[in-house]
Amino acid sequence: MISDILTVVAKGALKTQIMYRANLSFAQLQEYLDFLLETGLIKEVSKPSGSHFEITAKGLEALDAFEHLKSLFSSKETIVKVVRK
Repeated sequence: MISDILTVVAKGALKTQIMYRANLSFAQLQEYLDFLLETGLIKEVSKPSGSHFEITAKGLEALDAFEHLKSLFSSKETIVKVVRK
C-alpha cells in the first residue's frame, strides 16, 4: 500500500487523487498520510490553489527499495528457491 501511495505522490497529487488511485477509504488514507508525513517520506505543499502532496528524497529511496523487492519476488529464480525449501 505504501508503495502504491508513493508512486501516486511521486507525480504530485491531491488527497482525493491519492485515495482513488491507491484504492483507499478516507480513513485508511488519513492513517497512511499521517505515517508517511511523520516518517518524512512525503511532504504537504500549500499553494494558493490548495495543498497537495509530494514525495521527498527519502520517499524516493523507499520507493526504489520497494521496486527492488518487487523485482526480487517476481523473478522465477526466487520463486523456485522458495518452493524447493
